[in-house]
Amino acid sequence: MKKLFLIPLIILSVCGLISIGFTAPSPPPKSQTLKIGVPVILSGPGSEVGVLNLKGAQLTANWINSKGGITIGGQRYLIELIAEDEKSTVDTIVVAATKLVEAHKVKFISGGVPPLNIITAATVTEKARVLRSVWWGEGSPKEMSSKTPYTFRANTATRDSVPGVYKYLVETYPNVRRIAIVGADTPTQPFTFDLTKKEGAEAVGLTVVSTETYPRGTQDFFPLLTKILSSKPDAIGNTGGFPMSVGNILKTARQLGFKGPVFGTTPASIEEVGRVAGRDSATDWFNTSPVVDSPGMTPMIKQIKQMHLDKYGHFSLDYLIGWDGIWCLVQAIEKAQSFDPSVVAETWEKMSRIETAYGNGTMGGLKTYGVNHVVVKPFPISRLMNGVVEHIKWILPEVP
Repeated sequence: MKKLFLIPLIILSVCGLISIGFTAPSPPPKSQTLKIGVPVILSGPGSEVGVLNLKGAQLTANWINSKGGITIGGQRYLIELIAEDEKSTVDTIVVAATKLVEAHKVKFISGGVPPLNIITAATVTEKARVLRSVWWGEGSPKEMSSKTPYTFRANTATRDSVPGVYKYLVETYPNVRRIAIVGADTPTQPFTFDLTKKEGAEAVGLTVVSTETYPRGTQDFFPLLTKILSSKPDAIGNTGGFPMSVGNILKTARQLGFKGPVFGTTPASIEEVGRVAGRDSATDWFNTSPVVDSPGMTPMIKQIKQMHLDKYGHFSLDYLIGWDGIWCLVQAIEKAQSFDPSVVAETWEKMSRIETAYGNGTMGGLKTYGVNHVVVKPFPISRLMNGVVEHIKWILPEVP
C-alpha cells in the first residue's frame, strides 16, 4: 500500500519540476500589417503600363514578406498594398489620394509616374502629412521642393539623367549638331524643355532647332514628326512618354525617312519600344532602361526578372518601376523604427546608404530640389540597334 501511495506523489513531483523549471517557450508574436497605399493608372491612357506596375509592386511586397517583413520595436510587420486607380485626370487623382488617406488611413504611399499625377496627389498627401515614395516624374519643382517635405523619389527622373544621356549622345554620334526635343504635354513640360535645352543640349554644344509636345493618348504621330523634321534635326530626343508613344515616334520618324539617332531620357522599356517600332525601324535608339539579360546587370535585377517569370510566366521592365519605390520606403521605415511619417522622413533624408535594384544608393537633392529626398543611384544606358537591345554602361548621376 505504501508503494502504491508513493507513485502519485512521484508523478506530481515530476510534473511540478516540469512546470517550474522547464516551462515551454512562448510562441513568437503574430505578424502585424503595415499598409502602403499604391495610386496607379489602371484605366485610361497609360493603363497598359499601370497594370504591369501594380503587379510588379505586389511582387515587391511579396518578396519583402518572404524575408520576414520588417521589424519595428521587436514586432514583425508584413506589407499589405492597397491600390487605387488614379487614372490621369485631376479629379480622379484627387479621389484616389483622398481614399487612400481618409478611407484606408494609410500613412505611407508608394506610386505616381506621370508628373501631373505626382503634383496633384501632393495637394492631398502633404496636407495630411502622409509620406510618399514616388516612382518617377520629370524632376520639376512642382513635383518636389521644400514645399513638399513628405515627398521622396527612389528612381532617376528626367532632370537627373539629362546630362549623362546628352554626353553619351555626342560621344557616340559626333556628327550630331542640331537636335529636336519632343515630349508629352504635361504641366511640367516647359520646365523640362528648358532644362533639357540648357543642361543637356547646349551644355554639350548642340543647337535645339525644335521643341514640340503632343497630347497624351496620341496615336497618329505623322503630323508631329512632319513638323519636327522640317527643322532638319540631326537627332530627336524624347523627354518622357510611355513605351507606346515613344515607340510610335521612333517608327514614324523612320517611316518619314529620318536616319539619325532617336533617344529618350527616361526608362521606358526598351524592349517594348522596339516591339512597337518594329524591327525595320528599331535602330539607333537609346535610353535609360535596363537590359536585364546583360552580363552587366545587377544581381538583384536578374533576381527580380526570375521572380516575375516564376509568377507570371513573362517579364516586362514595367514590372520593375515600382520596386525601388517600395523597397527604399520600407528600408527607411525600418531604419527609423517608427510609423510616424515625420520621423521616417527625417531618418530617410539622412541615410548615407540605401539598397536599390540598381546597386547601392545614397540620398541627395538638397541643392537641386531644396530637399534631400532623392535616392541617387546608377542608371543604365541601353541601345537598340537593328532590333537588338544591348546594355552599354552605367552612369552615376550628380544630384547635389
